[in-house]
Amino acid sequence: MIYWGSLILCIILTWMFDVLGYTKNKWIWYYLLLIWFICLSGFQYMVGSDTPQYMYMYQHDFNKLRFGDDMVGRRQPGWVLLSFCCRKITDNFMFFKFIQAIFVNVAIFFFFRRESKYVFMCITLYAITTYLIFNFNVLRQSFAVGFMLYYISFLKRDKYLLAALSLFGAFMFHNTALIGLILIVFKILKYNKRTIIILLAFSFMFVIFLSRLDMNSLMMNIINSGYLGDSLQEQTEMYAESEKFAAKEIGIGIGRMIQLLLTVLTVFYFTWKKRDLFLGGIGLLYLFMLVLNYSIPILFRIRQYFDMSFYLMFSYVIIDISSGLFKQIRHFVIALCLVLFSYYPVKEYFYKEPGVPYRYIDQYYPYHSIFNPNIDHNKINYYKSIK
Repeated sequence: MIYWGSLILCIILTWMFDVLGYTKNKWIWYYLLLIWFICLSGFQYMVGSDTPQYMYMYQHDFNKLRFGDDMVGRRQPGWVLLSFCCRKITDNFMFFKFIQAIFVNVAIFFFFRRESKYVFMCITLYAITTYLIFNFNVLRQSFAVGFMLYYISFLKRDKYLLAALSLFGAFMFHNTALIGLILIVFKILKYNKRTIIILLAFSFMFVIFLSRLDMNSLMMNIINSGYLGDSLQEQTEMYAESEKFAAKEIGIGIGRMIQLLLTVLTVFYFTWKKRDLFLGGIGLLYLFMLVLNYSIPILFRIRQYFDMSFYLMFSYVIIDISSGLFKQIRHFVIALCLVLFSYYPVKEYFYKEPGVPYRYIDQYYPYHSIFNPNIDHNKINYYKSIK
């Protein structure tokens, strides 16, 4: 109920301030919502499939500062240093968790405020899709995502030194953050018909290439190449052998068709109508990762670096276009787009794979706080067994 209540509040605030245009107390509600998101994350107790493991590592692995080979793969230097410093203050994991909750939610909320005039719509999209995983699962990568958002803003404003430092900060927490280097290409590109044609042609060829690619063979060739390094290779092999994350045939159902259609329309709007190749390029990356994610599920971890940028793009599209082309039925169109966007992620939350005892949402539900520290040992042992 606590999740539904939070989501309903986000939708109400979106309708008041972004759709109807009210301004009174707008930023008071913005900060109250930020504080609520931080508290919901910081006061959690053993929520999420990864949290018990993070708690154990914090209490047992970071009493000494070590940067050996065993730390390089799954424990980047930034994560090790932050955990060690927090551990010096207290061995209570809640202290570290609050720092994580503050950093990631402040980074995301302030990114939306810097980059979009439809702040609450962006927050609502964040609440629907990635709030749970960033705050209760991929804690280490959430720091990298936060730094990536600062990198995107600084790069967009030509503040290259600050952008470089932000990308370095992201890499210190997760090596996949180097994907951010591609954004430099979109910063350099200038809008003209030739550039647009090349991008569209490349996108078309990429989709054709994906449709003919044997993902299992590709993944095994990458693993066997030796280019990944020992620690990253070991981690990739684990994902390749996992039923949940292994490569599989691409299946496009109605949920994915809706998701792809909304994404393509959003990218087209920003590249062709708004002539914004920087955000449009990020949208293309998001689209490519989305398609790859259907075949190789673990690639959602890379797509997450661009989720927030897509949310601010999508919020512009559904509100601006509805105000122009569908002015008479504007409210209906906005509500419809929000429902269509929500269909696939909500469906995934409640999907239960054959032979699996839990739905995806069950790792976050029911919510337990430090004030009510109840845990389901069977659930924890199950998620531990599939890691």
